[in-house]
Amino acid sequence: EQQGDITEVATCTTNLAGLCGQLGLPGLARGHAERARRYAAGLGETDGPNAGVLDMNLAVFEAWRGRYDSALALLDEAARKFGRAPGAAWRA
Repeated sequence: EQQGDITEVATCTTNLAGLCGQLGLPGLARGHAERARRYAAGLGETDGPNAGVLDMNLAVFEAWRGRYDSALALLDEAARKFGRAPGAAWRA
């Protein structure tokens, strides 16, 4: 973070969120997912899989907490970001 590679910090932080979720630590996982989104917000509007996965991960943790409306909204945003990615591999 101090060296300014916020994209990499956001990616690593969302990966850490996923790991914590797999370890059964939803509170810690959600905190990391939120932090990853805050880092990414500093980059401005972004699209593609790297941006979509941040919303998708946070949606999982929102659903885990029973916040289904929030989870669905985050999944919709993730789908929009994936859909705007270049290349057919990310098109639904």
